Amino acid sequence: PPQSYYALPDNVVLVPFHSMAGFNPGHLIWDDLFPLWTLLDVFDLWKQNKHMLYIREGMNPGIWATCDDSDALHRRCEKTMPKFFPLMGSSHTLLFDKPSVEDIFGKDENENKDKVDASNTPSRLICAKEGVVGLGMMSDHGMKQHGWWIADYEWNHNVGRGPQLWQFRNFMMENLLGKAEAAALQRRRRGGKHLLLFSQKSSARPFDIAPFAEFVMERFQNDDEVEVQRVVFAEMSLEEQVKLTAQASMLFSISGGGTVTGMFLPRGASLVLWYESDAQDGGGLVPEPNNIPKNACRLDFDLWNNAGYIRTHWLPYTGEMWKPSFPPGPIVENLIRHELDIMAKQGY
Repeated sequence: PPQSYYALPDNVVLVPFHSMAGFNPGHLIWDDLFPLWTLLDVFDLWKQNKHMLYIREGMNPGIWATCDDSDALHRRCEKTMPKFFPLMGSSHTLLFDKPSVEDIFGKDENENKDKVDASNTPSRLICAKEGVVGLGMMSDHGMKQHGWWIADYEWNHNVGRGPQLWQFRNFMMENLLGKAEAAALQRRRRGGKHLLLFSQKSSARPFDIAPFAEFVMERFQNDDEVEVQRVVFAEMSLEEQVKLTAQASMLFSISGGGTVTGMFLPRGASLVLWYESDAQDGGGLVPEPNNIPKNACRLDFDLWNNAGYIRTHWLPYTGEMWKPSFPPGPIVENLIRHELDIMAKQGY
């Protein structure tokens, strides 16, 4: 066996991890970045000016829906993850799948070899003074699924994590925009217009949010204090998404990973999510005998309802049709006016 090893510099923290579904921005932020941030925060490593060496460990055979489930998903992970990891700060390195010594140290790797055996046998061992591993229960769901199963609503995993979610939100904003601009966006436009954002094409699920956006635009077209916008976040850069959402008073979307941008809503804002009210228990991931009960599938219910810096509301739709369960009308309008009234009383 090799009797030599490579030593990482003292300021480097080794962070190996498995990715749930790094090709999906929602899963990436909630199932990878959030628990990684939490794990490093537990050991107070963010405050020590460390360089984080993230290594996404591959699995063979790959687990369903992960980066290793297929070659296509693997390529999507390698394309998507580097785009979002700047949210974790500029002092980091992201590597994939058992990287070589050259990947980690560069061509002059021998300068970092602390021990060299007599036979000069290449070593695969890397030593780190500090390292963390094990996301487990630090993810946004813990042992639960995302909300497809009736059992997902039997207990709350994120009770008391509201302050953590707020800190994580601010951490990501500061890394992406810089502290000065992130701080400026914390001060929403007091006395200006309330921005209502309708997120379109955020999900492939059978629901059309456009009629609601058009209805709200019509009802508030003469209100000088309200501005309504329809947006397709997928067509915007990450920085554009964050800046726009951080200035919004309300965000309307369909529950699921495409709503992850809602994390950047400011304190006191409102999130309105439509959910599939008649989903099959298990979301179609289980056999389909006639006796399988229906589930009100409020995806990520546990996370949003414990994100205490915003108010989250849930509206049902029927998944069997490409139309809402109820037409745009007083329910949506009254909800908006109610929320704007609360914000006015709170000084927003």
